[in-house]
Formats: sequence, structure tokens, C-alpha cells
Amino acid sequence: MNPMYRADHVGSLLRTPELLQAHDDLRQERISREQLREIEDSAILQALDLQRQAGIDVLSDGEYRRGDGHPACLHHDGFDQRHGAGRQDADGGERNAERF
Repeated sequence: MNPMYRADHVGSLLRTPELLQAHDDLRQERISREQLREIEDSAILQALDLQRQAGIDVLSDGEYRRGDGHPACLHHDGFDQRHGAGRQDADGGERNAERF
């Protein structure tokens, strides 16, 4: 039987509360990188199971190992990540981003 609709997934899956907490715990030095890796492994296996149950043919690890949700290009000079947020210039000096 053909599905009634088609869905494609491109990019990250939403991180689970446990995974978000684990990243925060790592930043606060409450867990080690090895412990984070174990939590990521578990979250990835759960994400894969969920995708299989949904009938998705091409599976994703959800990009759960990625450190942040910003593409690498946003860390280069010339890209403001938030209105009014501080950012570094190419020479390392910090300034406030212009509002637009």
C-alpha cells in the first residue's frame, strides 16, 4: 500500500530533554565527555527506532553529537546570530551587533 502523503526530513531532530540536560551537565563539568557520549548513543538509538516506526527509509542520527544548533558559517565575521547580541570582530574585539 502506498502512503497517502510523502514526508522528507532534512537536518537535526529536536533534542530530548535528557540530551539537553546532558549537554548542560557537561558545560557545568558535572559529567565527563565519555558520559555524554553514552547519553548521546542512547538518544540516537531511540531516534533511529522512532524513525523506523514512522516508516522512514533513510535514517538520521538527528545530529545529536553536534555541539550547537548553529551552522558553522555563523561563527565567521559578518554574521550576526541575534539582533543586538555582542559579537567578535575579525581582530578579536567585541562589539554590539547593529539592530535591523
